[in-house]
Amino acid sequence: MIDLKSKKYFLFDMDGTLVDLENLNYTCFRDAVKRFTGNELAFAEYMHFMAGVGSKKGFRDYFASIGYTTTPVDIVVTSYRGQKDEELRKNFEAVVKVKEGVVEFLQKLQEKKMKMAVGTSTAKKFTTVILERAGLAKFFETIVAVEDVQNTKPAPDIFFEALKRIGGNVREAVIFEDSGNGVKSAENSGIDFYVVRNQGKNDAVVAQHDNVISSYNELISQL
Repeated sequence: MIDLKSKKYFLFDMDGTLVDLENLNYTCFRDAVKRFTGNELAFAEYMHFMAGVGSKKGFRDYFASIGYTTTPVDIVVTSYRGQKDEELRKNFEAVVKVKEGVVEFLQKLQEKKMKMAVGTSTAKKFTTVILERAGLAKFFETIVAVEDVQNTKPAPDIFFEALKRIGGNVREAVIFEDSGNGVKSAENSGIDFYVVRNQGKNDAVVAQHDNVISSYNELISQL
């Protein structure tokens, strides 16, 4: 059990951790893969190659695994991001859901003057739109997105950069993550972390860890 009363710096992944939009991400990745390769991207493949690492690295690693070299990754990423942008503009409320207990938990942290940051492998333009429209942006001092670091998850760079920006230290920090690659990033940072359960989506990751929450409401009384 993590002693949250000893923590001052709270670092959050976004996709699957603060908001649920894995279905949107998977659909856009799947459709892009289908358009350019003709392959059907399985959800398990999406979770392995794409979830938590950013679109460029995700496509690059997936294409390498199937030997696909026909289309430059940047072109595929542009196609993927175009579809995602359109879905967010037209159907935001349908495709983005704030995780249970998030607002209450962040409000409690804010009341206690804790410092909070987002560290995500999502592109900054999407991160900003999602957090603002979901009403969450006001809680965070800084947002570190995939463009802000040289090495994305599972490297720990995103969380180290976020911690640096809010003047924190590893000992007094805690990370909230959900994907396998994101949790590996947390492990590689040496920072304590919680795994946020996404039923049916990150079951394998959840099974490997003890500090798991299904709702942020489980932690409010520990602050």
